[in-house]
Amino acid sequence: MTGSVIVWLSVAVALCAQLLLIAHIVRRWPAIPREIPYGTLPGRYFLWGPRAVLWSTPAVFVIIIAAVAGIIWETPLLQRQPLMAIPFVLLALTVPLVQRSIDDKIDAAIRRNS
Repeated sequence: MTGSVIVWLSVAVALCAQLLLIAHIVRRWPAIPREIPYGTLPGRYFLWGPRAVLWSTPAVFVIIIAAVAGIIWETPLLQRQPLMAIPFVLLALTVPLVQRSIDDKIDAAIRRNS
C-alpha cells in the first residue's frame, strides 16, 4: 500500500511542477516577441517559429505523465512498487532545465528584435 501512495504522490509533484512551468510561460507571455528560436546549435539559432512553440514542451510532459500514470493505474495494487515513482520525479526535476531553456529562447528573441 505504501508503494501506491508514493507513486501517486510523485505523480502529484510532477503535475505541480508542470503547472509551475505553464504559469511561468503565462507570466512571460506578454513580453515574448512573435517569433522565437527553436532548434539551437552552439552559438547560433537556425530556426525561428511562432511563440506558440513554447507550449510544446509542457504539453509533451503532461502527455507523458498522463500515459505513465495510466499504465500504473492499470497495474494491480500488489504489483505497484515505489520504484514506479522514479519517472515522475525525473520529470519534475527537469522542469528547471526546461524553464531555463525557455527563458534563453525568449531572451534571444528579445535581443533579436531590439
